[in-house]
Amino acid sequence: MRKTYFSIVLLFVSLILVNCTSSNFDNFVTRKADKVYDGEMEVRFLSFNIPNLHYNEDYLPFESVNPWRLPDEFEIRDALKAIKQIGGKVARIYVPSLRKNGEPKEFVRHIEAPGKFNEDAFRVLDKVM
Repeated sequence: MRKTYFSIVLLFVSLILVNCTSSNFDNFVTRKADKVYDGEMEVRFLSFNIPNLHYNEDYLPFESVNPWRLPDEFEIRDALKAIKQIGGKVARIYVPSLRKNGEPKEFVRHIEAPGKFNEDAFRVLDKVM
């Protein structure tokens, strides 16, 4: 039960509602048995994965040695707009990145160490949300 609850919470943390406005909403998304609801309407998560929306793992220009970087605001808006244009209403992203022992400091990570966070990375995550 606890694992299921954690999975549901993780799912909601990783979802982005593409067509919602800044902070105007009528209901919190809730769960009843094995279904998710926005008010009385069932929410169906039929859309796309954008694992790197908040953290770009595919950046490697010829002169660079760091394949990790934070996306800019254009990249975030462009990806969400593309989902909306094809009828998607949500997107799923990866969880925040964690620094591993011995990893180069120039690799961008959300969580640097226990209790130590990369504020710039979390600001990008805020933009995504």
